[in-house]
Amino acid sequence: MKAFVLVLASAISLAFLASSAGAYDYTEADTCRGCHFYPGNVVMQFTVDKWKVSNHAQSHHGFNGNTYCAGCHAPFQADPAATGDDNEPVSIDDWESVTCGSCHPPHDLRVEWGTPIGNYDVDAGGWTPVYEEDADSLCEHCHTGDRHSREFQGFGTAMDHKGVRCIDCHMAEIPNGLDPGRMTRTHDFHVEANLPYSCITSECHSNKKEDWAIKQIGKDKIHGKE
Repeated sequence: MKAFVLVLASAISLAFLASSAGAYDYTEADTCRGCHFYPGNVVMQFTVDKWKVSNHAQSHHGFNGNTYCAGCHAPFQADPAATGDDNEPVSIDDWESVTCGSCHPPHDLRVEWGTPIGNYDVDAGGWTPVYEEDADSLCEHCHTGDRHSREFQGFGTAMDHKGVRCIDCHMAEIPNGLDPGRMTRTHDFHVEANLPYSCITSECHSNKKEDWAIKQIGKDKIHGKE
């Protein structure tokens, strides 16, 4: 009965999220959910809920809805031959966004490589493995340049020194909303939304409290950023 209630509640939640997120095509993401979203699997249910409200799930902004920008914003719809000046538009109704498969290779590759994550290379049309010690390369595969670089964000000193990874803050382990006794790595990538876990579970601030983390996030100077 408990499993049925969880599935029903999650189905209602997903229906609401789908209607409020815009007219995206989540067919590719739903292919993964078809197997993983079995009754009682609160980890997958919670993960999907979080992903659907993230910027990764809603990455069509009009100006970037084409086969060139899709290289990062909807990898499986990118054209390797496209350029910034020569590309084809993709409507929001057909847009898949950054789906599960963008970061998680098929099962046979995961088993062969011994890692659940990998970089999807648009040019090669396939994945390369990413291992725990190099986890940041998965994020930096797209989040590079002045807008997203560690130096620009002020991560070049203390955080790198401590070995803090992108996922330590942006994919913190938080209480599972469907099973509060379980911790699940969040897939909404929002640091502030997941306080204090996104700040105080790393090696840097594990002895701090929620109020402290909230105050620090709101400061103009944080992590060496002027």
